Amino acid sequence: MIRLLFGVIADDLTGAGDTGVQFSNAGLKTRIFLDRRDISRDSLEDVDVVVLNTESRRLKPKDAYDIVKEYASLLRDMGVKNIYKKVDSTLRGNIGYEIDAVMDAFDFEMSIMTPAFPANGRIVVGGFLLVNDEIVSRTPFANDPTFPVKESNIVTLLSRQSRLKVAHLPIILVSQGKEAISNFLRERASEGFKLVLADALNEGDLMNIAMGGEGSGLKLFYVGSAGLASAVAKIWRSLYKKRSDRITVLVCGSINPKSREQIDLVSQLPGWKMIIIDPIGYITDESSWRESLRRELLELTKLEGLEGVIVTTPSENLRDKIREDLTSMISSALSKATEVLLEMKPVRGFILTGGDTATAIIGMLEGRGLDLLSEVSPGIPIVRIVGGRFNGYPVITKAGGFGRRESLVEAVRKMEAMLI
Repeated sequence: MIRLLFGVIADDLTGAGDTGVQFSNAGLKTRIFLDRRDISRDSLEDVDVVVLNTESRRLKPKDAYDIVKEYASLLRDMGVKNIYKKVDSTLRGNIGYEIDAVMDAFDFEMSIMTPAFPANGRIVVGGFLLVNDEIVSRTPFANDPTFPVKESNIVTLLSRQSRLKVAHLPIILVSQGKEAISNFLRERASEGFKLVLADALNEGDLMNIAMGGEGSGLKLFYVGSAGLASAVAKIWRSLYKKRSDRITVLVCGSINPKSREQIDLVSQLPGWKMIIIDPIGYITDESSWRESLRRELLELTKLEGLEGVIVTTPSENLRDKIREDLTSMISSALSKATEVLLEMKPVRGFILTGGDTATAIIGMLEGRGLDLLSEVSPGIPIVRIVGGRFNGYPVITKAGGFGRRESLVEAVRKMEAMLI
């Protein structure tokens, strides 16, 4: 399933890595390509963000422009509309020329840039880049053997390298937040400015810049180091999530009291609903059971703001009345109920509690295997389904009586941070 959403263009491999990981941390499946010839439909399966390394930092300006435009055009032709241009946080490289290349490949109205990376001592104030409280031209980067940085005024540097009209967004406006930034960008765009250099002193400033860019209504792309990338990744993830009506499906087949306590806590989250299925009805009259279930689910899936559905069985007292040799039928009933739900509502992923339940659901989804990704917490893995019609979808599994009271709430939060 091709779902490519975002593109990153970096001028060297380390930059591709430190910027790409910001998108991965935001829950976007991110893949770096070293050569455009390696990109194929198969290589983009289930990728949210493609990162292209142009190795153009040390090229001559025209050569850097040409290769970046070529790679940007490739992303455009793949249908990517959201671009992040990674540049060095100390201003080394062909920054202005490469911004022009992206602008020429796409039909963007504006680009907004800041190389600030406060966590690494890089800030921008008054249009100047400071590295560990020194303007960059007074640091060892000024003596870089290949690309010495002699200019600390970023507006001046950009004006020398780019043909675009450059404006400066001062810290006094950045600190005022999204609306002030959005208004500034719209005003500058109406005056013919195509490139805006923004001051930033801290992570909050970077988030303001990202939110202001999205809130401006302009068709723009971002330029910066891993610092701004972290903020942009969070904004892009949240915007995509809002455009999606997918839900998380939590299936609990465990009768362990701890599991019941965990799902009760999830049921209190905004947008979460619980449906309790009758396994005895499934066993005795599946046709009537299925029709009744369908009517109930139809009403539930019409609800506004639905975030997730818990599919589970009755209380422990009722479960005690069911013979142990019918346990597999209970898992089958949960699987059938989930299958009916999937016919009515698109999903973002699954949280499965109990070993028999997990096996039954993965089997119903026709998964042939699971790729291990990470953990919600020790002992609660996050995987992706391999094969079947839900290939690539995330799944979180948890043993029935395992974990803390908040473990399933944490699993829900983790699932919400992932994109499908």
